[in-house]
Amino acid sequence: MRAITNASLIVEPDAGLLYLENNKVIYLALPQKMAEFAEKFAQLKVNIIGGCFGTTPEHIKAITQKIKKI
Repeated sequence: MRAITNASLIVEPDAGLLYLENNKVIYLALPQKMAEFAEKFAQLKVNIIGGCFGTTPEHIKAITQKIKKI
């Protein structure tokens, strides 16, 4: 998308595949894995990087720490 527009771009990935464990939903993407993808989004000049289903405060913290270096 960045190649064809200067408009603001937003991504909100979720925390990956999920499964049930003791009647609790568990998402497979660990905070560090989401942060690695966030770094790639930041390098592509995505303006806003958030999170959707399964994203926890720990995911957001890892993302923030990773992309503030860019």
